[in-house]
Amino acid sequence: MKIDDDISFMPEDFFTKIPLYKSFDKTIDESKIWIEVLVSVLYYSGSIDIFCPSCKKESTFISQPTENQKQIAGVLLDARSKSRPDGSEYRYAYNYLVTTRYFQVRFVCSRDSEYTLIYFFSFIEDKLTKIGQFPSMADLAATDIKKYAKVLGKDKYREFSKSIGLVAHGVGIGSFVYLRRIFEDLIEEAHTEAKESSSWDENNYRENRVSDKIVMLKDYVPHFLVKNRNMYGILSKGIHELSEEECLQHFPIMKNGIELILDEKIEKIESQKKIKETGKSIAQLHQSLGDNK
Repeated sequence: MKIDDDISFMPEDFFTKIPLYKSFDKTIDESKIWIEVLVSVLYYSGSIDIFCPSCKKESTFISQPTENQKQIAGVLLDARSKSRPDGSEYRYAYNYLVTTRYFQVRFVCSRDSEYTLIYFFSFIEDKLTKIGQFPSMADLAATDIKKYAKVLGKDKYREFSKSIGLVAHGVGIGSFVYLRRIFEDLIEEAHTEAKESSSWDENNYRENRVSDKIVMLKDYVPHFLVKNRNMYGILSKGIHELSEEECLQHFPIMKNGIELILDEKIEKIESQKKIKETGKSIAQLHQSLGDNK
């Protein structure tokens, strides 16, 4: 569904991706599609997939529309079947939005019917604004990223959480600062390990650009980081050249990239742990069976 020439969202994006206090505006005379966007969001009747703090995993949340919401959704469907060139079939829905001003959209977890998500919107002066949600986007994300606490360490985990919190409040450039710090820390951690090798060329490392440094560290950093080393350039450009809006738009991609790097580190740690534990168990079994072959 397209809002204007630059912005295109599915209705569910307003719940899962749009930060707080983000506003969109277009009058009824400018676009009938705009009214469809409004009604599709404020009277949403579908489902969203999002992390559930209660289930501790990704879950499907199903909307719980009120009778009034169902009525307005019905008005939209009826309007679609009576399309007129001047868009007057949308007038009732639009007038109701202007009069009501504030809206709640509720979702219930399909696994835990007691757990509810609530989103708050306003429609004032032809502007649709996301003004709140419970739990907050930061709280939902903080629960989701807990698995990275050990591999990041206390300080970097806090910075990762802060980056998500900033995005939830519409701060894009600051969120990129924290993501780049985490990226740099991952590189330095590998650098510290690489320096222990007798074949390591420290002078060459210091003279290189970041992308070339990562290539030198390819045996010490996750494969995804090496393959996508241009992430550093994107994060740096975001901090120095991009707007808040552009950083907010690109944040999910950068966040996913960081998570994939961390996922690979966790997988390696768990694999090494399993190898060690299984090797120990095999040795004990071998001894208990008295097998000397």
